[in-house]
Amino acid sequence: MSNTFVRSPKHPCCPPNAELRRIQTQLANRFIFANESPSDRSSLYGFYHTLTGEINSAIHYPSTIQQLTEADLLAAAQQYLSPTAYGLVVLQPAQP
Repeated sequence: MSNTFVRSPKHPCCPPNAELRRIQTQLANRFIFANESPSDRSSLYGFYHTLTGEINSAIHYPSTIQQLTEADLLAAAQQYLSPTAYGLVVLQPAQP
């Protein structure tokens, strides 16, 4: 996934709609292709069943990702990310 994107003027922390759709497609495809074999799927279903007591979340994960909106991302960012808890890394060329 791209960690850089053009900032939306409406919500500066969220990618524009086309970029959001591209990321959603990539994420859903990675999930689907990572769980192609019966062994992969049984591990996935066991994992979800152990954590949640059901497997519907695993089965519907790709469609759930596709349904997320910019507003959903903004709400999650506001709930789980602190604007004061971040790190800054500055890369500079070595001095001769």
